[in-house]
Amino acid sequence: MNNADTNQMTQQFQSMFINPARSYAEMTLDYSEKLLATQQQAVKAYSDIAVGQARAMLEIKSAEDLQAFTESQQQAAKDLSERVKEDGQKVVDINRDFFQQGQNLAKEKAEEGQELTEQNVQKAQAETSKAADEASKPADAKANEAQATDTKSTKSK
Repeated sequence: MNNADTNQMTQQFQSMFINPARSYAEMTLDYSEKLLATQQQAVKAYSDIAVGQARAMLEIKSAEDLQAFTESQQQAAKDLSERVKEDGQKVVDINRDFFQQGQNLAKEKAEEGQELTEQNVQKAQAETSKAADEASKPADAKANEAQATDTKSTKSK
């Protein structure tokens, strides 16, 4: 095995295993980062709503304040449910994007693997053909020599 073969094997290994694993890890890291950012934003929003309502409750000093707080609670619940719905949709979108990227990555790497396989088959066929040609040269030379010898011996008779 020569240095060119070793380099080719290394490149094939990189192409078929290392590069796809690196691409998948990068994609997974991006996905995790987006998901965590969405979750952090959601927790902050929910916390802000909860703290705001707790502060509003501390401001109750009269019946009118209680009525206003009750009305604000209804609005806060409505806002919170909207926010939860939006956050849920963000997570669904992030998951859908991750899934699609994963499918595209798998398809791309399968196509690259197919191309590499075809190149290797062509190279192997070329090398086999070359080796067969080289192996037949000595046989052809011996056959020609034998034929020349036969021709000489026939002429001398």
